[in-house]
Amino acid sequence: MVSRLSLGMCGIAVLALAVFLPSSGETSAEPSVRSQSLDVKPTEPDKFVGSQSCSSTSCHGSLSGLRDPKQIRFDEYHVWLSDPHARAYETLFAERSRHIFQNLGLLKDGGNVIPEQQDTFASTWRKCQACHDTPRSIEHPTTVFLNEGVGCEACHGPASRWLHRHYRSQWKSLSHQEKAEFGLINTADSQFAASRCGECHVGGPGREVGHDLIAAGHPALRFEWTWYRRRMPRHWRQAEADAALKTDPRGDWLTGQIAGLEATLDLMTTRFENAQSSDSPFDLADYSCFACHHDLESSTWRVDQELRTDRGTGNVLVPWSPWTASLLVELARRDNSDKAIAFAKSYDQLAALMESGLFLEDRSDEIATAIRGCKERLHAWSRQIQTNSSGVATRWLHALGRGQESKDVSISWNLATQLFLALASPYRDAPEDAPEELTQLRDLLSFPSKSDAIYESPFEFGKARNESPSRQEQAWSLIRNVAKWDRMTPSDWAEENSNSKNRD
Repeated sequence: MVSRLSLGMCGIAVLALAVFLPSSGETSAEPSVRSQSLDVKPTEPDKFVGSQSCSSTSCHGSLSGLRDPKQIRFDEYHVWLSDPHARAYETLFAERSRHIFQNLGLLKDGGNVIPEQQDTFASTWRKCQACHDTPRSIEHPTTVFLNEGVGCEACHGPASRWLHRHYRSQWKSLSHQEKAEFGLINTADSQFAASRCGECHVGGPGREVGHDLIAAGHPALRFEWTWYRRRMPRHWRQAEADAALKTDPRGDWLTGQIAGLEATLDLMTTRFENAQSSDSPFDLADYSCFACHHDLESSTWRVDQELRTDRGTGNVLVPWSPWTASLLVELARRDNSDKAIAFAKSYDQLAALMESGLFLEDRSDEIATAIRGCKERLHAWSRQIQTNSSGVATRWLHALGRGQESKDVSISWNLATQLFLALASPYRDAPEDAPEELTQLRDLLSFPSKSDAIYESPFEFGKARNESPSRQEQAWSLIRNVAKWDRMTPSDWAEENSNSKNRD
């Protein structure tokens, strides 16, 4: 047992201060018969009203907290004020943000906008606001409530149609679907909530962190639903939420993986279907960062994943590796259902196209078609496993614990990290129960500190020349050992740790 295990993403993935925005067209304008009793007008438009509208002491702005455990907490507004999302807009004025704008060539050293870059700065600033602030309207998402940050409506939906209705007694009898007809988003649904997070934490139309921003200093977006949610200050009924997560922590993890890849494919769809001749739909952020950014002096993890050139065509070939795809596709290949196999094949076809040559715009239409097919098959498979997502993930992990499945899989840093997160998910609220090997695996995957490094990377992970076993082999060994623990009950953990201490 260890208590020092940090089940967050420290040193493995970066938490970007950005969240989810509602998209137009997601709520119905036609109310149900039951909801008509609340006097909704079918043509009434959705509008944002601002988080201040939630701050009344008789509603969500009370300082006394929970009154009725079956209803709301009443102090949600004050909890939100302490949430990083409330300060997301302030982030745009931080020193790091100024450096990003300077690196983009938009600001002078003194912080003033370069005159000839005024238009570019304005358009870039609006893109930043799309995730760092709350919009004033669905039609104009870059018109924002200044200084609000990511407010209540960014997650729960524009409040104009439900604000003055949701406290009435009739409201409580409505289903989530009926409430959605007024524009209120059901964030209690884990699948839907994860998708909302992904709209900014992965990206979406008008909300993209591409290679230019990352190169300028913006953190790469490495979305991991379960750990992001765990870091949020709780403004919901925690006992209910904890009970639900404890029954299916791995299913919740898989929900986030699917939501992350769906958001990635949605973002790519927008780029490839709307590609202009002067604007390439390809973005280097879609590809393996470490294929290019690696230590030239050592033969490490990059051996099977580096940038290369096709000798026949001269095309530049770079591994395509969406953050959430590596483990998700491996799980699908082992699910053995028709829908899982169809998704895995469609993903492989898309990957082959994306890796066939960098910036080959003449293949944009073909890639757009492949993206749509992959999205459709991912959606079909995810719907099929909704009721048993935990089982799908756990079966392969248990196979690893039996020493199977690892010989035919080439492990990359991405895949090893996703396996760490999957194996760690049951321990997120009880790190003291986690096996020592899980901490060792985290340390193996963490970026080593190197004071003279230009960028951070797992440059020591992989097939080092003079290291036996290699770090890849060490990772597989630790993963198998942790997977063995995963099959145990809490009483088994306690007994095994007691025996281990006695042996020591």
